[in-house]
Amino acid sequence: MKKLMFILATVLAFATTISLTSCNEDLCKNVDCGAHGTCKEGVCDCEAGYETDTNGRCDLLSNQKFVGKFKQIDKAQTTADTAFCSETYDIVIKAVAANISKIEIDNFAGSGTKFLATIPSTAPTTFTIDPNQSFGASGIIFFGTGSGKISADGKTLTITYEFTSGGKKIFGCTASGIKQ
Repeated sequence: MKKLMFILATVLAFATTISLTSCNEDLCKNVDCGAHGTCKEGVCDCEAGYETDTNGRCDLLSNQKFVGKFKQIDKAQTTADTAFCSETYDIVIKAVAANISKIEIDNFAGSGTKFLATIPSTAPTTFTIDPNQSFGASGIIFFGTGSGKISADGKTLTITYEFTSGGKKIFGCTASGIKQ
């Protein structure tokens, strides 16, 4: 009986020790999130404008994956848009140094104009064209709106956009491009 009580006491002490130490385990003890991240329950939470690199550190600027030259091919959203959306053109995307969540798209929609876009921290493979940007053609001012997405490998870019004038939609296109 003494032997049985000893075994039970030993098992109980061991189980208590295990459960107490597992409750106090620091999940972030050996996690390195880099200069722009904070560890929360063993997972890196990156600051806006940054994402994890291949080592899991928050050292990769989100806007860098978009940087480069892309050959874009427009496709019309509707039959009425065909006259405006049937060209092939190059765009050049640059990072905006003053704001790590922004990119500049040169020759947006083949217009010869630079448009700014914002990369949301919640979806770093996408961007939204900033509002109230315009360009003039033949005395008419067009306002552009839209959004874009880059593939996981960073080689394919899709931009869906519309131009309006006087509050009315003039045309809408979807441009697909390959990084050059």
